[in-house]
Amino acid sequence: MLPQVTVFLFLLHSSLSVMCPYMCECALDDRGRYEIVCRRGEMSNPIPVGQMDSGTEVIKIIPSEEHPNHLTIGPIFKELQHLEELHITNSFIPAIGIHPFWGVPALRYLNLTHNNITTVLESNFKGLFNLQELYLDYNKIESIPSGAFMHLSDLKVLSLSHNRISKLSPRLFLKLSKLKSLDLSYNDLVEFGPEIFKDVRDLREFKCRSCGLENINPMMYSILADLTYLDLGYNQLKYLSADELQDLKKLETLLLDGNHFPVILEKSFSSQFNLQVLCLQKNRLAKVTTTAFVNLTKLIELDISYNKLDRLEIATFDPIESSLRDLKVSGNNIPLPDVKYVLDKLVKLRALSIADMNYTTIPKGLFKMNAHMKFLNLSGNNLQDIHNLLYQSNLKLTDLDLSRNKFKGFDEKMSNRLDTIENLYLGSNPFICDLCDVGSMVSRVNISDAFKTALCYEPEHLRDRKIGEISFSEFDWCVAGPRDAGIGIGSLTRETSIGFMFAVVLIVLVSSILVISACLYTRKHAAYYYTHEEKRAAAQTTGERETIFSTNGITVIDGLLTKSKKTVTIATIDEITKDPELQILSSANNNI
Repeated sequence: MLPQVTVFLFLLHSSLSVMCPYMCECALDDRGRYEIVCRRGEMSNPIPVGQMDSGTEVIKIIPSEEHPNHLTIGPIFKELQHLEELHITNSFIPAIGIHPFWGVPALRYLNLTHNNITTVLESNFKGLFNLQELYLDYNKIESIPSGAFMHLSDLKVLSLSHNRISKLSPRLFLKLSKLKSLDLSYNDLVEFGPEIFKDVRDLREFKCRSCGLENINPMMYSILADLTYLDLGYNQLKYLSADELQDLKKLETLLLDGNHFPVILEKSFSSQFNLQVLCLQKNRLAKVTTTAFVNLTKLIELDISYNKLDRLEIATFDPIESSLRDLKVSGNNIPLPDVKYVLDKLVKLRALSIADMNYTTIPKGLFKMNAHMKFLNLSGNNLQDIHNLLYQSNLKLTDLDLSRNKFKGFDEKMSNRLDTIENLYLGSNPFICDLCDVGSMVSRVNISDAFKTALCYEPEHLRDRKIGEISFSEFDWCVAGPRDAGIGIGSLTRETSIGFMFAVVLIVLVSSILVISACLYTRKHAAYYYTHEEKRAAAQTTGERETIFSTNGITVIDGLLTKSKKTVTIATIDEITKDPELQILSSANNNI
């Protein structure tokens, strides 16, 4: 029904000859609102508001970074009484100006990201009492005075990331009592007092990623007790006390990655009964205590990758064994037996990342208890063979990352199995692009994007070319050089194929010798035959049988050895002494 209404409204607008700037596109969006989109870029002042229909509800001036605009904004939108959403990005806007949106009461969404705005003043937002979302990211804002947003009493989302703000003014968020989401990420704040948040006590989401924070006053957590999402990643935090987060009982997502925590103390998150996502990657963790995750019975995703862990305590995972679905332990020095003990406990796990662990093989039964696993990241290891993984019958993977390993090719059996995986990643492997190594991959390039886009490493003249873009005639049989066992595609490894070819050459050589010998023997026999032709003729005339000698079932007739029934034919002494051939054969028989 909605698409039909949308078409009807579009036809209605068309029948009324709505106005549309020549450098823009005008249509109805997926919500049925009249939308003007200007993507061409290189637009200069003034913004063609006069060419826009008064019923316009959405304006998007969004050129690419390669073709930016050069615009300024002022009180030019007051004729657009129905304007709800405004985007002006990549346009080198230097300032917002005084009262530019006065008389635009319907505006609820304002996006001025990727410009050159340096200051924000209270006068910039007068008249925007219905604005709900304001995005000023990727500008050059250095400071914001107290109460700068006081006219935005209905504001719910404020994003100021990627600016140059070094200090937050007192009462900066005055009258923003409805604010739910605040993003201050990528500003060099270093520190801020907890009182800065007393006007936004209903905040649900707070991000201050890469803000240079060295300490957090725990009073901030008591003021923002309703937070469900907290991102303090990539700061300079070094210590987390056991009771520091005790007031954040509603927290569902906690991101502390990229800090400098050496250890997660006992019961550090014991008050976060509702926590579902915990990210601690890229810290300096050497140990996670056995009670670190006590009470986290709803935890779904845990990331402790790229730390300094050399073991995993099985008891650590006791509180989360029934809830955990996604575990990331990549980039540590954890031995595979420890990983297996944990995996045997986490029977409901669906995703696992054990990348960059220097593993050379996957042992049988590693995932015996993980029948629900769908995603597996094994990238950045030293794997050359994964038969033990692919033929584990209980594992039904949909995503498998094998990039940055040591695979040189796959045999037919392995290629067939890999074909069944929906999302397969094979980048940065040293594939040897000959038919001995990647032949089974070549035969599947039309049905497997992973095989088609895999890059060759050897031979050198094919390096960095995609397998799917190489013609069949360009592939050699085998590239010379050493080869690891178990990597090739067919029944032959490089060593066995070389041995096979050597055997073929040897057989040909022996066959040639036998043929030559047979020819020489035939010629000799022919000469003897014609020398005794008269005697044979006489024997045939008298009907005599020319049986020269017979013993043990072997009869010599006309100088040839033939199989026969065991018969005894007697030759007289005179016959033997008269015939030289019989003398020779008789001597041979006596020697036997």
